[in-house]
Amino acid sequence: AAATRVGLPTGGWTHRDRLDENGVIEHWELWKLEPLADDMWESHRATFERLRSMGLKYDDGDLYARRGMMNALHSSGTLTILLHPVADGTNLALEVVRALGKPMLTLDLKDEDADRLAFHRWVDTNQIEVLNINGPRESSSPGIGARCAKIFEVWFNHKETSAKQ
Repeated sequence: AAATRVGLPTGGWTHRDRLDENGVIEHWELWKLEPLADDMWESHRATFERLRSMGLKYDDGDLYARRGMMNALHSSGTLTILLHPVADGTNLALEVVRALGKPMLTLDLKDEDADRLAFHRWVDTNQIEVLNINGPRESSSPGIGARCAKIFEVWFNHKETSAKQ
């Protein structure tokens, strides 16, 4: 992860079997990802049921949705990179962040310099200490992983940021 390469701490939730769309996440321990056990999900169920009663739609059995929802819940703000409309968990995460009333910023990377400035301003204004990064899967947005890694290395290493991941 870009954050690891520039010395920022990482963490968050992962599928209970440490999976993503490509199989087992290789660096889950290095990135300090915590497999989301059923008992941890159950301990937060009331929060998500409250959001469901407010109109949030999600499949309770979808382990990837659970991971995204928990990452949104345990962060102080969510950055979403969205190059084009998608139909995956990205949208659910946006809805969860909105329902929780947490700070969110969505960027399309059309102007990377302007986006960098907007990111740093947003982090500082909202005092983001735990950043959740949201976006589409590689399969629905080919090349996004490599592009974001390169950009984030610059953004996270830049003196303007005070974000602690």
